Amino acid sequence: MTLPSCPSVVLGGGAPLQPPPCSAVPPPHQQQQAASPVLYPVVYVSPAGLLTVLMRHDVAVEMTLDRAIRVVNHAHKAVAATNGRGNASCIYHLAAKIYQARSHALTRKLNFDGIFHLDF
Repeated sequence: MTLPSCPSVVLGGGAPLQPPPCSAVPPPHQQQQAASPVLYPVVYVSPAGLLTVLMRHDVAVEMTLDRAIRVVNHAHKAVAATNGRGNASCIYHLAAKIYQARSHALTRKLNFDGIFHLDF
């Protein structure tokens, strides 16, 4: 759902590139190989209030209006998140899952047999 009074905004990412002259346009099969340079960080603000900062090395930081924060590392398939009050957080990785709520923590670790086991 897009709100007309609150458009999406993208900040950063470098200056817009000027289109090349007509004589310098490569054939279609070479256009896909030419990658545009991206200058990080890139900030994206969605109409729903999600602020996403894209950073180098496949890392994204997402923040919401209620102050929840999520850090995602796509290259290593890892996520760390906390709620807006700071009393609950979690870390998710292929080797382990940790969830903390106030003073209790639940840990799941992956053993060599490939099955998650619960630790309290």
